[in-house]
Amino acid sequence: MRLIYSLFFLFGLFSDSFVRASDPVLDLDFYNPDEVKLTLNVEGDYKVETFEPVGTSFSNVSVMGSPLFSGQTVKVTKVQAYSVKGLCQLVKVFFDPPTTPYAVFERWTTRFFLVQRPQFDTDLGLFRLGTYKNYLSFGLDINNKNNPRSLYSVKEDLVDGVVTHVFTPTLSDTKIHKLLFDGKIVFESPTESLTKVTASQKNGSFVLVSLDTLKGTLTGKKFFSMVNNNWNEVDVYKYNEVLRTLHPDAVENLTLDVNSPEESKYKVDKDYDRGLTTVTYTPQSKYHVVKVSAGGQELWSSTFDRATEVVSVLLQDEVVSVRVTTKDLYGASVHVNFKKVSDKFVRLSDKEFSDHLADLQQQAGESRTEPEHPTPHVLDLSNPSRDFNVQLSSEQLVKYRRLTPKEGVLVSKVMNGTSELWVAPKDTTLEYLKVFLNKEGAPALYQLYAVGPNNEPVVDSKYDLGNNLWWVFHHSQLNTFLKDLRDAPTLSHAVELDFKPGFDLQHTKMDEYSTLGVGTTSYTAEDQHYFSRVSWNGLSLFVKNDQPKFSPVNATLYKNPQGDFRLVELGGFNDDGEWHTEYFRWDGSRFTPQTRAKFLVNFDTLKKSSVLSGAGVLGQEPSMESDEETPSEPETLPETGPEPATFVYNLDTSDFDNKYVSYVGGAENGYYFDSYVPRDGILFGDVKGPNNFLYTHGGGRYVLMAKFYIVHQKFLGAVLKTVGSLYRTQEVTFYYTYEDDKWSYSTNKTHFVNVLASELRYSKEKKEEYEKYLKTEEEYNKVMEKLRTKEEKAKKKEEDKARKEREKEEDAERVKDKLSKKTQLYSEMVKMEEEKPPELPEVPEHTPEELEQMEQPYGEEKFTVESELLYYDFKAPKDNKLVHTKDFQSNGLPALDATPVAGKFFHILSFNGRRLWVSTSTRRCTNLQLFYDEGELMGAVLRVTVSRKGKLKTGEDFDYLFVTEGELKVVDVGDFNKLANVRFQRAALTQLSRA
Repeated sequence: MRLIYSLFFLFGLFSDSFVRASDPVLDLDFYNPDEVKLTLNVEGDYKVETFEPVGTSFSNVSVMGSPLFSGQTVKVTKVQAYSVKGLCQLVKVFFDPPTTPYAVFERWTTRFFLVQRPQFDTDLGLFRLGTYKNYLSFGLDINNKNNPRSLYSVKEDLVDGVVTHVFTPTLSDTKIHKLLFDGKIVFESPTESLTKVTASQKNGSFVLVSLDTLKGTLTGKKFFSMVNNNWNEVDVYKYNEVLRTLHPDAVENLTLDVNSPEESKYKVDKDYDRGLTTVTYTPQSKYHVVKVSAGGQELWSSTFDRATEVVSVLLQDEVVSVRVTTKDLYGASVHVNFKKVSDKFVRLSDKEFSDHLADLQQQAGESRTEPEHPTPHVLDLSNPSRDFNVQLSSEQLVKYRRLTPKEGVLVSKVMNGTSELWVAPKDTTLEYLKVFLNKEGAPALYQLYAVGPNNEPVVDSKYDLGNNLWWVFHHSQLNTFLKDLRDAPTLSHAVELDFKPGFDLQHTKMDEYSTLGVGTTSYTAEDQHYFSRVSWNGLSLFVKNDQPKFSPVNATLYKNPQGDFRLVELGGFNDDGEWHTEYFRWDGSRFTPQTRAKFLVNFDTLKKSSVLSGAGVLGQEPSMESDEETPSEPETLPETGPEPATFVYNLDTSDFDNKYVSYVGGAENGYYFDSYVPRDGILFGDVKGPNNFLYTHGGGRYVLMAKFYIVHQKFLGAVLKTVGSLYRTQEVTFYYTYEDDKWSYSTNKTHFVNVLASELRYSKEKKEEYEKYLKTEEEYNKVMEKLRTKEEKAKKKEEDKARKEREKEEDAERVKDKLSKKTQLYSEMVKMEEEKPPELPEVPEHTPEELEQMEQPYGEEKFTVESELLYYDFKAPKDNKLVHTKDFQSNGLPALDATPVAGKFFHILSFNGRRLWVSTSTRRCTNLQLFYDEGELMGAVLRVTVSRKGKLKTGEDFDYLFVTEGELKVVDVGDFNKLANVRFQRAALTQLSRA
């Protein structure tokens, strides 16, 4: 039994005079990182956390929502906490003066108690051995935004116009046993835990919470409402009544047409998965969705309910499925599902809808399979196919997708929807592409890396001007563009980083890849975290205390061909929010700072040293030209250790020992393969294969895998994955093709892919067999289609019968309603006859001053316009008082932005008295931009508001004008891009020549 001392007895000697009133209270669960100095040590499965104040001392220590020193003010100089999975179990508290004995506390269920030191030492030993009983529950204060231990996750959302926060424990075995609001207990139970807390706000403050409870295996619900600054438990009916009062008072009922949605009134989330585009529409505050349609077909409508969420699924830009979500009385989601069949939507159950989505994903995958003839792959940034590996990451707090072609995939073109962004030059292979996303999750800019002839690097960078118009930018401008895509950085949690192997990474993501052929390892801190110390085997590169205005969030290391780190790039944010990068190089004993210019020279040296040394075939080791290293400052590389114990085995595919070789044979995409991989601790030296294939090691590269490809019993090619040393570093792949009875190889896979694809076409015999199979399958499908048609007719007959019975009952009810409404209408009409019509006020005529203000210039004349129409001449764009103008620069050329005053729009646009563009009832120009070259007007872009009926989209569009054949004319977007690009390039060259 634990011995609990009296806190007043032990700490009565401390008085309030020892501590200043400004000293903070240390909350061990949800401390403020700005008010503490934290030292973290990881020992086995637990952590030892040492907290010290930024100022002189802490006035108290709080844990689990309760202070350790109740009713007292103490002077705490240091706190040591022992925690498991982020939750404190044992605590040591040190005081000022240092001669005062420290106090020790242990957790028991949901409280901490003072214990004797011998007992604490005994339990600490059990804790280190892993036999101590740990308590994994914590108290959640929903009004405290500090969450340094990541004990819970919070999702902020707008649910039916109400700002809602959902709190859930981060780990499955940690529980919430207590709910607090500003330190006051809302809910506490020794037997029940909370699996989810849903809190709703009004005017920025929480006033309503819903708790998902768990008692043993039984789940439940509890509801609380804020009344007179106190939280009271209520039932579900009162909860829903209060929740309805949180909705906006004035709302607008909407009809969502999934074929042409008015996206400005919704929060729109788009997701791309296996060829399908999923668009989720959530109505913004003060909007209610009461009807959902698809073109002319009504899918769902309600007088009392409203749709909280609508999901549409698109396949190749066509809506094929729709899910409408509403809420029942208890707040549970209810789904109404539809799928498109023969241009009509039919209703589905939840299970049928899930099966339908799985079928769509399979169809999308099949539609992307390679055709019979070799066809180059097209990479669509907005919807990449399954031919590419997609990895989501972030750089400078901006999310990006890293797209890498899979083995055998050759990219010929990069597009974004209908816009063509990059076409691969001859003998150029795309290695990977990084597409950065804006805050809505759409592509905003990209950087592409490819390898051209003679292993020359190819880099292409473009950004979206708007309306899917993409322009080139230099890669050195990346930081400027990323700044526009991110919010102001919030870095409040510090973590340490050491590059040594086996270091326990906390809130840090590691990634390994290749940058222009140089092995790269990247460490990125999670959101709201930064590196307070960056080290290499204990030797510091960066310490926050030495550079308090710089907070790094990313460290990128570059390797030499032997796999040793030689360069480090440390990126982060200054206090003003600007991105800053520091550079380091290995000087033989540690990493030392260097300038960016020298860093680039050294990186170029690494890149050149990574050029392949060669691979042998037919008894000779191939050699490749190697460039001399660029002269740079002297550097001494550390000596490498002894080579690892590895057995080198010479592989002969006709006779090999299974003890050393792992063999796999199989079929893939119409061809067969034989794959040979060395077992653990073994590398291949020489490789002998079919058709007199011979790779000679000769002290050069070792082989990690040998794979031979066969089509129609004919060997076509082979792939050898090699490494430059026994350390398995500098991995390079060689692609071999067997043509004209001889083997040839390349490090570029283009020719290998083309040879393999060309042989996948069916031979005459195989083609006949395949056509026979297709015919049999077609007949089978016809029979199954007849059976399905018969079943659908029977099902439809039953549905029609049930529908008629339901309509008959509804008609009877409707007749009763009509009779009651007619009686009420008659009574109201009698009352209206007794009332006198109101007198309308006289409308005054326009005064001469008003008529003068209504006059608009057009050419050399002025005339009165009595509507919102605006006549605008490009000859004197700044003379019209009804138009706001602003000068700016666009790609080196002067430009002018023109916007009509509120309530007006451009009706007729002219130049020197000649009409160029006239608005219609469905297209109205609300903004335009004029571009000049050497003082002459060369083009214009018009922002047009479009409003049409039917299936055409309602929203914004653009029209374009450009000087062609000496006159300003309307052109399409393609011609505008071509003509404008020529002028922009000429302007850039002119500026360079002047400089």
